[in-house]
Amino acid sequence: MTTKTEIDNMALGHLGAHAMIQDHDTDESAEAKACRIYFEIAKKKVLEDFDWPFARQYADLALVSENPNADYTRSYRYPSGCLAIRGIVTGTVHTPSDARPTYQIGSDATGRLIFCNESPATIKYTKEITDLNIFSMSFVMAQSYLLASMIAPRITGGDAFNRQEKAMNMYFLQIAKAQSNAANEEQLLPEPGSSFERVRD
Repeated sequence: MTTKTEIDNMALGHLGAHAMIQDHDTDESAEAKACRIYFEIAKKKVLEDFDWPFARQYADLALVSENPNADYTRSYRYPSGCLAIRGIVTGTVHTPSDARPTYQIGSDATGRLIFCNESPATIKYTKEITDLNIFSMSFVMAQSYLLASMIAPRITGGDAFNRQEKAMNMYFLQIAKAQSNAANEEQLLPEPGSSFERVRD
């Protein structure tokens, strides 16, 4: 089990900090306070930046209205706890890019909306995760580097060694590795080409 305190201390380690946090929730050190400010923001940003398999969810959308604007025939309520929509489900794992349903995000007085022409509509999305037990090690590493980049100005005393930038570069590297790991863990049919390529073949 990975804890918030462990992720905090990994972030501090990336910055070369000597002080370690004893408890994420109760420690009153400057390091702990900095980590508490940015921890949840960093976690949500990492979840948003990649279609993490452990955070992947599907939802049947709740219809709000028909013909909501001149571009789309349906508006649906944006799901609670959704951090990033990955696409509208078509019933086929790989739908050619030029045949995927289009959609856009908007809002009304109640909250965010999804505009599209599908009826009914189901989306694949990344859900906000609160249970650290299901985080992959790739995610833990990525969050620790992003957290390090966020707290660097408060921790490094001027950042003479550009540790904030180095941490951010490592974050991007971790996301790339996570994408590769996720691809290796899943077994999907090859993605078809465009309609032009299919006709040509």
